[in-house]
Amino acid sequence: MKTFFASDLHYGVNGEGDAAVRSLAEHLRSPRTSKDDILILVGDLATNDATLRECLALFSGFTGRKFAVAGNHDVWLEEDLSSWTRYRRLSVLFRAAGFHPLEDEPVVIDGVGIAGAMGWYDYSFKDEELGIPMEAYRSKTPPGQVRPVWNDANLVRWGMTDEEVTRWQAERLERHLMALEGCREKILAIHHVPTKRLLFHPRCLVPVEMRYANAFLGSETFGEIACLYGVSFVVNGHIHMAGAARIGKTSFMSIGGGYRSKQLIIREKGRSTRAMFTATGRRPGIAFGLGA
Repeated sequence: MKTFFASDLHYGVNGEGDAAVRSLAEHLRSPRTSKDDILILVGDLATNDATLRECLALFSGFTGRKFAVAGNHDVWLEEDLSSWTRYRRLSVLFRAAGFHPLEDEPVVIDGVGIAGAMGWYDYSFKDEELGIPMEAYRSKTPPGQVRPVWNDANLVRWGMTDEEVTRWQAERLERHLMALEGCREKILAIHHVPTKRLLFHPRCLVPVEMRYANAFLGSETFGEIACLYGVSFVVNGHIHMAGAARIGKTSFMSIGGGYRSKQLIIREKGRSTRAMFTATGRRPGIAFGLGA
C-alpha cells in the first residue's frame, strides 16, 4: 500500500500550473497505482467551487481511497459566500467527487489512523527579533504600509480572530486524534505548517518582509498536539517549500511545490520519496528518499 500526498494545486490560477496538476493526476492513474493505495490532497486546491470540481474530477482515474482537507485559499470569499459557508460546502464537494473529508472524521485503514485538519495561525511563528507590534500581525499590514500583504485579510471572514480559529481547529484535531487511540500508527495531513522548524533557516538570511509574513504560515500548537498524541508522520502544505524535520518520534514533512510546478510525496513502508511535476510531465531525476 502506498500513500500519496499533494497540496497547493491552486487549480485555475494559471495554465502552466493547471497543466502540472493534470500531469500529476495522470501519473496517479492505474496501472501505476492500485485500489489499495491512498491519495490525500492537503489544501489550497482551487480558486472557487467550479474549479474545485474540475480539479477533483482529474483524480477520478485513481482507484484507491481518496481524502482531502481544506486550505486557506479554499475558504476565500466567493461572491456573497462567507468563509464559513465555503468551509461547510467543501465537505459536500469533496464527497461528491469521491473524496472523504478528513476534517469531518478520521479514518482507520489496516490499523493506520489518518486524521486531517486545515489548521490556521496564531502568530506563534512571529519573529520576536523584528520588534513588530501585535496589531501589525492582526491587520496583516506591516508598519509603514497601508495595505495588507496577506490576502487572508481581504478574502477570509470567519467572525473570529486568528487565535480563535487556531484554537477551534486544534480542539477539533485533538478529538480526532483521541478517536484514533490504539492504532498501530497515526498520520496527520494538515494544510498549515505545524512547526517553525520547517521554516527556512538560518533566519538571518530571510528578508524582513518574509520574516514578517511567516507569522501567517502556521502554529506551533499543531506540532505539539501531533507529538502529544503519538502521531508518527505529519505532512503539510501551504509553505510552497519542501522540507523535513523531526521532533522526538514524530517526523514532519512539507510537500512544497508552487503555482507552476507541483510536488507529490509517496510514502510506502515507512519511507518517503518526492516527485515533481510540471506542464510537460514528471521531471526526471527529482524523486529522492527522505527517510521516515
